[in-house]
Amino acid sequence: MINDQLHHAAELMREQTVAYRRLDAATAHLAASLVQGTPEAINALVSGGESELLKMRARLARLIGELTAFADARGPAPEHNSVSQDARVDFEAASSDLLLAARDFERTRHRAISLATIGTAFAGACIETCGVPPTTYRAPYTRLGESSLWE
Repeated sequence: MINDQLHHAAELMREQTVAYRRLDAATAHLAASLVQGTPEAINALVSGGESELLKMRARLARLIGELTAFADARGPAPEHNSVSQDARVDFEAASSDLLLAARDFERTRHRAISLATIGTAFAGACIETCGVPPTTYRAPYTRLGESSLWE
């Protein structure tokens, strides 16, 4: 039973690893779309990433439940509940792959965050420096019929 729990946890970690790789690829595409300035692609990638993250959170909850059940089953008498070498190797390999995939995603995520932050600062500076034509921008807190600073 304990070995089955570890094998199931390893399977969940392998699924999570695949999901991290999909999320990493989507984030890399998102970074490219931010540079190219394609709002349609950005919206699609963000929406897809959000749904992937939701699935990953659910899988993480199942993984935590499986590991908790393993700890509860093994806790009272660890000497009588030994883990097989096969289960240990499977679990260690799955957890190592998961850590590598998470690290790769973290690097890609930081690049996308930097691009989004720089893009926001650039857009703000352009608006501040060049202004926006009154046909496309109405200053906040102006009522209809009143003039704004931009007009």
